[in-house]
Amino acid sequence: MSGRSESSDGDLPRPKFDREITSELTNFQKIVPSTITSHDLMKIRAGRIPTQPSFDAQCRELGLESFDTAAITDDGASVELTVVRRPGSADAPVVFFVHGGGMFMGDRFSGSSILLDLVAELGVVGVTVEYRLAPEFPDPVPREDCYTGLSWVAENGPTYAFDSTRILLLGVSAGGALAGGLAHRWRDEGRSGVIGQMLIYPMLDDRATSPSCEQFVGVGLWDRISNETGWTALLGSRRGSSKVSPYTAPARSQSLGGLPTTFLDVGTNDVLRDEIMDYATRLCQSGVVAELHLWPGACHGFGEVAPGSRSALLARHTRIQWVARQLADIESS
Repeated sequence: MSGRSESSDGDLPRPKFDREITSELTNFQKIVPSTITSHDLMKIRAGRIPTQPSFDAQCRELGLESFDTAAITDDGASVELTVVRRPGSADAPVVFFVHGGGMFMGDRFSGSSILLDLVAELGVVGVTVEYRLAPEFPDPVPREDCYTGLSWVAENGPTYAFDSTRILLLGVSAGGALAGGLAHRWRDEGRSGVIGQMLIYPMLDDRATSPSCEQFVGVGLWDRISNETGWTALLGSRRGSSKVSPYTAPARSQSLGGLPTTFLDVGTNDVLRDEIMDYATRLCQSGVVAELHLWPGACHGFGEVAPGSRSALLARHTRIQWVARQLADIESS
């Protein structure tokens, strides 16, 4: 893979894309184009996004069992949850999964292969949450749904034989924003049990003013315009204003101290790259143990776009090993 740069529509050159990933990107772009506007939302939701085998098929292949349940929000809505585990497992730590989809698409099974890998390889219990989507359900509804789901996990360990004193948050893309917001709220409310957060190419900042936002327009998966569309669907006219909570956009937080150990990863060719790198730096400056991985030539969502690529396979291994280390550190402390 060459290290030469490619031109962008603005003044900033961009790193060369990984050929393995871009060769698979074409299939995705037939359904999810690089640029998504508000006029595209319903069409994209109706399309069939190229994906890995279904959640149930993956569970069967990995020998896992699952069941559905629900939690009730303060406004009386039912939030669906799916719990997945190895048969016979008991008192295992929990990974709470929040799916991606730009705030306006996807469901609790979208991109869940990383969750199932963790359950199968490390024996954790996985819980994935069905939050309501924007723009029909704008902020704060999605984050309140996720908070309701996480509260269910914290309160139901004895009932379902999992260890609710050891919870790892796992969020992908838009789910990274929601999971990161949960970590902030959990800290601010003095609640215990969350021991770490894994944020995979997370959406962290609705202001979208970083250099990487200028580098990636009309290329890759999820460009600057798509990012603005997703945040606008969630926030409406509040996007970019002073009226956005760090529980919604974690980069807004003025105080990162006291957050749990954090893993972040992102590709060099991701529109979200700079806000993620900045967040990792600020976490370290605040005394939080943070681990950042920057994948050369990788676009947003490369793990779903090209799961068999060398970058995606290495990222998968790195994520699993990070979770294994966190659990080992907790057990030895």
